Amino acid sequence: MSQFETKLRRYAGLLLILAMESPVFAASVMPGPIDEGTLSIESPVVQKILRRGYFLEHSNANGSDMENAARLYCLAARLGSLEAQYRLGLMILDGRGITHSSNSATTWFSIAAGNGHERSSTALETIGIEKESLPDCR
Repeated sequence: MSQFETKLRRYAGLLLILAMESPVFAASVMPGPIDEGTLSIESPVVQKILRRGYFLEHSNANGSDMENAARLYCLAARLGSLEAQYRLGLMILDGRGITHSSNSATTWFSIAAGNGHERSSTALETIGIEKESLPDCR
């Protein structure tokens, strides 16, 4: 199976296809740098966790950096950070640093979207799956 087919299967055929066909979708769902406006609503501890997670996720990401980024996002997500919930959902959906699970990813998107995170709402609408319980963090 080619790398493209593997990723396509991981996204259940939805996110990757839409991101490839629609630059608007890709820009609205894929994470960029964490802006100061987003960080300003977080506690100082969560701000540090998000910054470190982002650094690890976007450094010359080896496997352990991605795993540590996912762990940090998971910690911040459980502390209530909508941005961390969204970023963790994307990492889970892509299987980067954490086990791939469409259900777990959509759970995190659902939690963040339910609290007003717009990019999570976009991702959730695209996936179209809802789940109520919190997934395990590995």
